[in-house]
Amino acid sequence: MIRPSLTAAFFLSFAAAPAVGAPSLAGTWFGTGEPYDKSEMYLDHFLPNGELHSQFRACHNGKATTNSTEDGSWSVAGNILTIHMEKHDGMPAPRVDVYRWIWSPRSASRTSICR
Repeated sequence: MIRPSLTAAFFLSFAAAPAVGAPSLAGTWFGTGEPYDKSEMYLDHFLPNGELHSQFRACHNGKATTNSTEDGSWSVAGNILTIHMEKHDGMPAPRVDVYRWIWSPRSASRTSICR
């Protein structure tokens, strides 16, 4: 299983922001494996209703070798992001990950998340 670092490069949609001017994680995020391993990648789909669906892929010589999925939920309290994963490839695999969210109002490109 690839478990990405959320400090990797992201593409973020600020859809459904909870308050005027406040950022939201809702949207689709792309990143590479750890540490910056371009042979591994992921898409995280943070839905506005708190659901989270992640897709992971590992490649070798340009061909996919491993695909997997994880499903769970997410929430933000202040600058703390909590992810509750419930399933890995459709099977129960509960896990909780907690991250500190760092955001700069100057630019969305300055948004990062640290474990």
